Formats: sequence, structure tokens, C-alpha cells
Amino acid sequence: MDVYDPKTSLVNFSNINAMHDNVAYYINVTQSQIVSLGGVLYQLKEGLNIVPWGEYAGVNRLVISPKDGLLSLIQDENLVRIGRFDNEYQTWSFFDPREAFATVSTLRTLNDNEVIWLVVKRNVYLTTNGTSLNLHGYSHRTTGSSGFNLIVWRHGPLDSSKDPMPPTPTPTPDVLGLPPGSGVITVWPASGLPGAQIDIVGTGFAPNSVIEAGSNDCLVSGITLAGKCEKGSHPRTLVSSAGEFVLSYTVPMNSVANASGTLLELKGYR
Repeated sequence: MDVYDPKTSLVNFSNINAMHDNVAYYINVTQSQIVSLGGVLYQLKEGLNIVPWGEYAGVNRLVISPKDGLLSLIQDENLVRIGRFDNEYQTWSFFDPREAFATVSTLRTLNDNEVIWLVVKRNVYLTTNGTSLNLHGYSHRTTGSSGFNLIVWRHGPLDSSKDPMPPTPTPTPDVLGLPPGSGVITVWPASGLPGAQIDIVGTGFAPNSVIEAGSNDCLVSGITLAGKCEKGSHPRTLVSSAGEFVLSYTVPMNSVANASGTLLELKGYR
């Protein structure tokens, strides 16, 4: 394993000389702190942290279950296990495709831009949702019966609601379906830490209208696109002909919001 240790007595023995984008790293710190890693803010917790290095310049992708996201590996009986470390709580979760583990597997979703361990039996190159994965099994530098691959998961289905939208004339905001109307929204999770993905689902809204989330101060609202608190970063989406919408956003790392009592602002445009 490649390592870097900043202690004077060990730095000359370290073999990590540069950090590379799209690569995951273990970072062990002695105290919790917010730091900039490759231009991206992270909340590191005291102890072990596993983070992707560099800014994610790709597209936003939806959450997907392990069974759906890695179906071909499961069908080929090549997937052994998936593991994920939670930096916040310093705990591991796992997914095992065998039926005997269906009720005890604790990893339920694969989230965009999260780091996971993929354990496979055989070398495989596969395409999933238009992206490629090159995984190594027993034959690649391992002495066990399976190969361990530390990857950044950026292989979920595309989120069509994040597609670029053509400019629209300056609209006059009006309340579409919000009280005292008939619209209903649910937010999951109801409270999110910085870096968390939040999903807003609405029903009973004006069909084919536009929904935008977030106040002018995204440090307060905590609602931004891709976790960046800057002008024009509020996520927007179209309401379907059935009056429904799904809008996902990432809580920025420097947000002070999404705590109990925080105001959620939705704007509607016809």
C-alpha cells in the first residue's frame, strides 16, 4: 500500500509524492476539521476518513441500489462484496449479493461521488450507465481469493432534471400548489449534514411549471447545485404533466443550515 507520513522521521520513507484527481485516499487526522482537499471543502472527522481527491467535474447522477447498479457483476456471480466507510460516524456498511445476506446487508444505496470498496473474483471491464469500470480480481496483485478495488462511485443513472435548461424570460414568481394550495412536498432526509444529498419530491403542483429551490443566501438555506454556494447554483427542475417533480441537491460543506427549524424555500414559475 502506498503511504505518506508527515513525521520528519518517516517522510523520506513515504511513497506518495502526488495526489491524483478521481482517486480515493485514506486520510487519518488527530482532530475534526474542515479542510480544502484539491480545491474541495471536506469535513474530516477525528480518525479515519476516506475521500475522493479533486473536484468532481462530471455530471450529477442518481442514487441507485447495489443490485441495480452492479447487476451484471451479480448475474455473472463475480461480485463478492461492497463496503463503504462513513467518515461522520466512523462505521462500515456492506452489501453481499448472496440471498443469505439479504436481510443483514447494511449498504442500501450507491451514492454519487462516494468512495466504496468493490470486491470481485475475476478481472472484469464493464460499462454501466454509460461509464466504464475496470476491476481487478485474484489475478491482479492479490494473494487472497478475491480482488479489492477502491473506487469513487460515479456510475449511477443520469439525472435528466439536471440537464441544462434554455434561458427563460424573467418570470413573475407565484406560488404553485404551496399552501393554501394543494401541493405536497416530502424531504428526505429531513435534516442533512454538509455534503449530504437531499431529495425533494412534490405532488399536486402546476403541470409543466418550473420549480427552483433555495433562498438568495445559500449558506442559510443549504440548498445548492453540486454543493457549491455561489450565484446561480440553485437547482431547478420541471414539473411533469402529472404535477409531480423530484429535485435533488447537495448540502454545501460550508453550510450552516439544514438543522431543525431551517426554512425551505421553493419558488414556482409558470
